[in-house]
Amino acid sequence: MTQIKLIPYYIRVKKQNSRDNYLLDSIPVESMPKDKIHSLGLKEKENPETKSLEVDFFDILKSYIKKYESIEFSDNKGFNFENRIFRDEGKRYFLGRLWYGEFGYSADFVNIDTKERILGARTEKDTEQYPMFFHIYLPKGKAEGYIIFQSFGIHSAKTSFEKTLKEFIKDLELTVDINAMISKDLFKELENSRILEVSLIKKVVPKDKAEKIHKGSVTDIFEARTFRCHRNKSIRLPEELVDILKNTESDYFELFDEQYDEIKTVVKIKGSNVTLNLEPRNKRCYESLVLDSIRLEQGHPVISELKEKSQDYMDYIKEKHGEKIET
Repeated sequence: MTQIKLIPYYIRVKKQNSRDNYLLDSIPVESMPKDKIHSLGLKEKENPETKSLEVDFFDILKSYIKKYESIEFSDNKGFNFENRIFRDEGKRYFLGRLWYGEFGYSADFVNIDTKERILGARTEKDTEQYPMFFHIYLPKGKAEGYIIFQSFGIHSAKTSFEKTLKEFIKDLELTVDINAMISKDLFKELENSRILEVSLIKKVVPKDKAEKIHKGSVTDIFEARTFRCHRNKSIRLPEELVDILKNTESDYFELFDEQYDEIKTVVKIKGSNVTLNLEPRNKRCYESLVLDSIRLEQGHPVISELKEKSQDYMDYIKEKHGEKIET
């Protein structure tokens, strides 16, 4: 059976073209277009200390999920949420299933028992719809939330979720970062594996530089400095990068006298090329949860068992980050 996993990620929200993350329940609205705030049905609240108006990212996610209750097609992908998404505003979580798939490429189907081939069973106008589980927790007073995405073999809805969410909040002048929690064992393997490529990424490009190479918004682009090795050679991780990942709580990497927000590496692990996105705080990491014994119904994991295992996993992540476990 194809391996089914639950994979944890961090989620952070910030103003476009900025490195500073907002508190998830206290996002200032001063730079947001008023008509966009009201069209999404967001509730503004006054901060008792600063007297400024703010919105809660929890409410933004509610509006986002509602928009995508009906399937949307973009970039050869179909994406939507199941009609029944569970949420609890007090405990600040969402969980349920979303559906995603790709179209634009035709294929035959072959029955694995009879080996009968059905010619043109899938046309370029057809898209599969994989049901994928997700679980989001947005703690109050924190700038970092947690998302668990289910994966099925190579399939996961994380990319579609992140892209559609970024598009949804773009008019609010916001963006999100969703980065995987890389396991400690995987980081050890990274140190001992053949590194094929390293990209140093700046997510904020100075306006004067961006305008010389791009006609649109400066938030549409990022800057990457990439190093690739020749065949049968490998790249060494700089000692400064290893020290940052292991020992500090820095919000950025400082290498070659410049600051970078993210390091993307391509590594040869067990014969395959694996891409890892590293960021300074990703060293607080956990293994993905492999669901070897979960029951299947009609080829999909039983939703009640996914909820139970996801809740246990989320409690484990919250506990490791010093969060209170709700009973």
